[in-house]
Amino acid sequence: YGPQPARQPPPGYYYPPPPGAYVEPPPPSPEPKDTGRHLHDGFYLGMSLGAGAISSTWETEAATANAKVSGAGLALDLLIGGSPTPGLVIGGGLLINSATDPEVEPDGGSSSEIEGQLGVAQLGVFIDGFFDPTGGFHVGGMLGLATYSVQFDDEDDENIEQGGGGAALWVGYD
Repeated sequence: YGPQPARQPPPGYYYPPPPGAYVEPPPPSPEPKDTGRHLHDGFYLGMSLGAGAISSTWETEAATANAKVSGAGLALDLLIGGSPTPGLVIGGGLLINSATDPEVEPDGGSSSEIEGQLGVAQLGVFIDGFFDPTGGFHVGGMLGLATYSVQFDDEDDENIEQGGGGAALWVGYD
């Protein structure tokens, strides 16, 4: 158990490798940034077409003319925007909802059907937030210009068209 002799190369000539003969491999590259279909970043396009419902209240100065109008029909949404940071979307959108032959329920009276179309449309700026940029749960809203119209099938009736500001809120999972 005493001191050990130094290790000696085997007998013969020993030369170290020439400079540059062995190069240490570079370290592995970092994992690529997760972009694309599972991360809400970059370009945003949201489109939907389906069934929708409208319910509104007509109010006039004459208390007997107040009524609730409601019906079902088609809905169309088109949202185009981009993500300044992953999970946050800012853009512009168009929301359209229509009802065919909506029902009118006057205050204190019997309900009847309007022969025609009831429509609501909004064009504006929206913001949509995904709490987890790789997840699907999101909350959003839109502010803009809106229109409300009733197009009667009977040409003798005067169509109703109103415009003004509009707002929309949504919660969803994509």
